[in-house]
Amino acid sequence: MATKNWGNTLETQRTIYLQSVRPALEYGSPGWEPWISKTRLESLQKVQNDALRAIVGLTATCPRDFLHLEANVEPLKLRYAKNNILLRERYKRYPPSDPRKRLLEKKASVRLQSRLGWRHQVLKEQPLEYEVEELKPPLPPWRVTKMHFEEVKLEKSKDQYTVEELKRRADERVEEITSEVVIFTDGSTNGNQNK
Repeated sequence: MATKNWGNTLETQRTIYLQSVRPALEYGSPGWEPWISKTRLESLQKVQNDALRAIVGLTATCPRDFLHLEANVEPLKLRYAKNNILLRERYKRYPPSDPRKRLLEKKASVRLQSRLGWRHQVLKEQPLEYEVEELKPPLPPWRVTKMHFEEVKLEKSKDQYTVEELKRRADERVEEITSEVVIFTDGSTNGNQNK
């Protein structure tokens, strides 16, 4: 698809690989990756290395780490680990009645100590610390919504306040607002708008 003198650009080649080849290499990887042998993983990585060499135009003697850096594509082992973590985080967000969440939380003894399945692998990983925001359903578009504009009242002109004072007053005003939807603006205009 490309040589030194003609063909696709590096970015086009990379996009083709990321959209056509790599999905085939990682399809359903959380289900099978924990169980494949190191040799099979290496053979999959070899397919990726060959593709990356074709993309960036490097020789077969180029070190693998440099190859991945030059192509800006992570090794498959890291990609599979990331897919596992993403699947775990997705399952954690499902409602308690969902069978996928129950699968993730289910306690099961491990028979084979030499290999662990997806669930036991991801539970070993360091959990990500974050706050999950409660998702609210979107407002129905057919509902009539009354817009109400609130502003921060200033006793003096704006340039007579420090930035900290303005921020504090704005934060205090925002805390007083109770509404389903809140839209913030700093009130800036281009000079052509009037109140």
